[in-house]
Amino acid sequence: MAMLHPTVDDDWDRQMTADAASGRLDQLMEQSRADAAAGMCVPLETVLEDDRSESAP
Repeated sequence: MAMLHPTVDDDWDRQMTADAASGRLDQLMEQSRADAAAGMCVPLETVLEDDRSESAP
């Protein structure tokens, strides 16, 4: 999708790219992977379905 609608990176995007390249996000990725391995995550589809059902009339 990004290839169909290219955008110019703003300051936030450049900072996230720099943080990822420098390893500043490594600990967050390790924790995320550990949480997923421990079954502490739910599929995004489940979250979206729950959100839709709560907003339905």
